[in-house]
Amino acid sequence: GMPRKTNKTFVGTPRRRSLSLFLSLSVYSNWYIASIHAARLRAGRREGETDEQFPMPACPDDVHPDIGEILLTSQEIAARTAELGKQIASDYSDKAPLVVSTLKGSVLFFADLVRCLLPVPDGLRLEFVRAKSYHGQDTETSGTVDVRMSTVEEEDVRGRHVLLVEDIVDTGLTGETLVRHFRQLGAASVELCTMLSKPSRREVAGFEAKYVGFEIPDTFVVGMGLDWDEKYRSLGYVGVLR
Repeated sequence: GMPRKTNKTFVGTPRRRSLSLFLSLSVYSNWYIASIHAARLRAGRREGETDEQFPMPACPDDVHPDIGEILLTSQEIAARTAELGKQIASDYSDKAPLVVSTLKGSVLFFADLVRCLLPVPDGLRLEFVRAKSYHGQDTETSGTVDVRMSTVEEEDVRGRHVLLVEDIVDTGLTGETLVRHFRQLGAASVELCTMLSKPSRREVAGFEAKYVGFEIPDTFVVGMGLDWDEKYRSLGYVGVLR
């Protein structure tokens, strides 16, 4: 059967290495960047303007042979990311947000989301914490979370409005630990934005992300930064393995 999944372990890494990882994972195919661009324009269109004025590219997702089902297409993700970006930009317009990506899983969603923060909030700053979503071939949470800072220093957080960006909220253990950690560092506020959420898996009572891209059923998914044994992270869609 399918091996079991662990929760995230956070390991400190140098700022330069994290930035290099971010930049390398941010390189997409031209058609996917076009999807994001079109979705951003659509999110910012004026009343009365139509979808036809902002066409999405017609290229289909190149389905990996190991994927049995595409749960969310690249175009669906791009459109929802643009909506979230517009909402977050409005909510944080005067808050100089510190937006923090949890590596590695959230980096693709994070890269797209921050480019959709339009208009760009004054004082916006991007940082990273090291996150290991799954240990090898595991598919179940371990129930423990170890948080170590990566590019974020305590003085970076104190008094700032922090927005954590996750790939998926599953049990809620990682998200709740991160939120508590940044509050202890003196953040003025801490909120969470996640691409995916599995409410049926929640173990932390009452814990929910403020910004949620999609709620999905209790199935193991890959793509858009989510992996299985470090595979499938670069897929531009969210799929279910065969």
